[in-house]
Amino acid sequence: MASATGAARADFCAHSRPIILVAHLFARVGLDVVSFAMSSVALAQPSNGVHETKKRLVESLNGKMSKHVMIAPTQKRVPILGPMLPSTAGCWTKFSWIADKESNELVMVKNDRNDHMFFTACNDCKDVYAYSKGNGTNSLVNHKCSPKMVAATTASGILHFVKHGMPSSHQKKKMLNALSDMCALDLRPFYTVSGAGFRGVIQQALDIGFESKTPLFADNVLCDRTTVKQNCQSRKDSALESLLKDCKDHVVDGLMMGATTDLWMDDDSKKSYIFVTLHRIDEYFRLHDRTLAVREFDGDSHTAPNILANFNDIIEPFITLDDEIRTDLIVVNTDNASNNSGAGGLESEYKRISCADHKVDTCISYVLKKRTCEINGVRLSAFYEFEEEAPLVFNQITNCKKAVTVAKQGDFHKNISPKLQ
Repeated sequence: MASATGAARADFCAHSRPIILVAHLFARVGLDVVSFAMSSVALAQPSNGVHETKKRLVESLNGKMSKHVMIAPTQKRVPILGPMLPSTAGCWTKFSWIADKESNELVMVKNDRNDHMFFTACNDCKDVYAYSKGNGTNSLVNHKCSPKMVAATTASGILHFVKHGMPSSHQKKKMLNALSDMCALDLRPFYTVSGAGFRGVIQQALDIGFESKTPLFADNVLCDRTTVKQNCQSRKDSALESLLKDCKDHVVDGLMMGATTDLWMDDDSKKSYIFVTLHRIDEYFRLHDRTLAVREFDGDSHTAPNILANFNDIIEPFITLDDEIRTDLIVVNTDNASNNSGAGGLESEYKRISCADHKVDTCISYVLKKRTCEINGVRLSAFYEFEEEAPLVFNQITNCKKAVTVAKQGDFHKNISPKLQ
């Protein structure tokens, strides 16, 4: 039988799932949903203790495969701590908070007095300090970097907070030519050079070059595609095993989970694809979402039974316990397409709710869409049906459209941020 805490989590998930899914979907399109956009805290097990946690964080920050990142103090607020910039003390320009790399949440433990202790590290030497609102910043103000620690940190390739050199204009031109050649020779899109993964590879190459202190050939550093493929497969298998365990633990406690799914067709190949993403809340009420699969749709048509069969094939391994498939623990979120609510489909085995974003979009599109009609056989020019209800709103829309037209005609839009476009 689930504990009282487990029962509370189950009740929270069951009654708040629509709100959580909507918040998640809003966050996906960049809207600010405070309770989910605001970072939480990664609560370490109390038994670890402050000293053990500090030791673990020092080893992580100075290792080559760190599980933690350093986040500069800002005015952003997080639970318990409050503003990430607690005061105007000068030490906060030299220290950063330590957060879990995967969740981006601040690391926190409780000490013997049950105080919440956060952890901060020097940007240069990575020396770690425990911090709480009660103990102030004296230790941070009096901190002096050990030259040996700075040298070790620099040599490890963790250069993000060390003073950087700047390339000369000649070096930047050589890099520009190399990137242009790469896009042309390998038929890669230009946005490749803006990708976080690509820039991570370049940074790693620069770090390796810094460590070696001697010229290196790219062929001696790069791996062949087979090795990269095997590495991806191995890491995927490891992550999948961990995800299966987390989901099954959730099922054991009888806690609700959410799932989102959708289908689309590739215009060129005419092949259909389906994805399923699973959403769950852990014991600290943090929302986790993982895409379980993106695969080709199995079936000639997008009928309700075919959608259910594809959905079950993906999700069942994650919700099966002792040969029992716990469909009662899943709430499925989809768009308003009729095949998502058709007979013999998702609603025959799962509770389904319609996507709030799609409903809002439908309402807004209906109100803002221009219409036309015929009077005595004469078709009128397009007009807004509800313009009289909110003339200022529709006047603003018309002005914005005119501004966009002028910007495109004069090529001004090329100088505008993509987000504004």
